Amino acid sequence: MEERAQPKSGVLEPQAQASARVGRLSLDGVLGSPEALQLPAWFVAASQGLAWFETLRVVDGRVARIERHAARAERTARTLGVELPGSWTAWARDLAAELPLGLHALRATFLAAPGSASRARVVCEARVVEAAPSPLRLALVARHDRDDDPLREHKLHTRLAWTRAREQARALGAFDAVLLDREGCVAEATIGCVLALVDGVVRAPRRGGLAGIGRALALEAARDLAATIDEGPLPLHELCRAEALVLVNAVRECLAVDGLVHGLCYGGSRAMAATWNARLPQS
Repeated sequence: MEERAQPKSGVLEPQAQASARVGRLSLDGVLGSPEALQLPAWFVAASQGLAWFETLRVVDGRVARIERHAARAERTARTLGVELPGSWTAWARDLAAELPLGLHALRATFLAAPGSASRARVVCEARVVEAAPSPLRLALVARHDRDDDPLREHKLHTRLAWTRAREQARALGAFDAVLLDREGCVAEATIGCVLALVDGVVRAPRRGGLAGIGRALALEAARDLAATIDEGPLPLHELCRAEALVLVNAVRECLAVDGLVHGLCYGGSRAMAATWNARLPQS
């Protein structure tokens, strides 16, 4: 996960990971440099409450599947009692049009002042998506937050458990973490979902994880291939005997997982990821 900027001189400066960050962002539709567009200090507090986000895939200046992201963002806005500007998708497209060629992740963050049900403000920023490592390995990390949190269905800005899990995974030399719930079953990864092929069945655990857009796309592709899909719990012992494992999110789409840092390897992952990516819906 990305680090959050800290307040300085009464303002919160936008996130800045200089090597990967593009030098333009958008605040309520106004394009500018990170230095010129400074955010109010109360955004720090908002990021701990009424703040949520969408991360969109941008290829050569074009935003992919933005309608799906808009629908999910609107559902969260209604749940939180905040008005979401309908023009935010146009603002995102304006920023995307200024990006260089290649693959970028455009993050739209929606924030409301603490203690109010006001209209959300929207910050859009983008970063270059670097190539995934090869081989790509994941690490198993136990998660201790609540599985029954009603807000788990929403991409809120408060994702400390995910941030810590990914830091643990990186320390072990992994690309990301596979989060295990309190019963030792697979929940999700920190940047997407995990889908496994076990005994010829696509295992897509639903409990304890976000119903991500990337996940929905991959399952649509699997159904198009007439695959059998099981959305029930995926215990660790079944993950360990999977023939293939795929990490999926809306930006990178399907990534083949070569194995776990704990020693397991998945020989069928690359073929499965390539087949699904070729069939992903484009809208």
